[in-house]
Amino acid sequence: MAKNRVNSPIIFRSIESRVNDLLSAPPPITPLDCLAHTQALILYQIIRLYDGDIGARTSAERIIPAIEASAISLFSYAQFDIEGTPGTLPLYPIAPTKAFWQDWILQESLRRTLLFSFYLVQTYRIMSGCKMLQCDGRLGLCHSWTLSAYLWNAMTPLGFAEAWRDKDHYVVTNAIFNGVLAEAEADDIDVFGKIMISSLLGRDEAEGWFASKGGKL
Repeated sequence: MAKNRVNSPIIFRSIESRVNDLLSAPPPITPLDCLAHTQALILYQIIRLYDGDIGARTSAERIIPAIEASAISLFSYAQFDIEGTPGTLPLYPIAPTKAFWQDWILQESLRRTLLFSFYLVQTYRIMSGCKMLQCDGRLGLCHSWTLSAYLWNAMTPLGFAEAWRDKDHYVVTNAIFNGVLAEAEADDIDVFGKIMISSLLGRDEAEGWFASKGGKL
């Protein structure tokens, strides 16, 4: 159902109700539940902040502290020591690789969600003209994550192991993309990486970089 002038109030009331349900529910206690809780808040926040509806935006602004708190709760489960990961993964037996793959998906989701939560909040504050804006250091708390479209898009343990063995993957630390920009190819960059690179370089330079690597933003 497409949103229009007639059904817009109904849609936003439904979103408001769902957000209130999330905020009033008991705090999640497992990594997956904490991750799902934070991601749900982020999705509803994006809809309300950038739709253009003043009432929805005002309502969304009030829960920014709740989103930050939900993101901070992920630190209890996120691991950032990703430089020490194995060089190769066994193809047979595949069970250890499957366990590593599943843990990697969870950890990478935690790291990316943490980073994007604080990125979204700070970006909105800048766009909305927030006065006396200061760096709170939270973006630096999520100091490393893995960039690889091949790993992120793998559909099976075997596909993941082959991508891990045959394709380069890049650990982005402290938002430093020098190695990525110098060495990566366009096909190495997943959607999240495109968002980060576009934010770093600006759209024109990002389009130029992808074109220079034989791809498109």
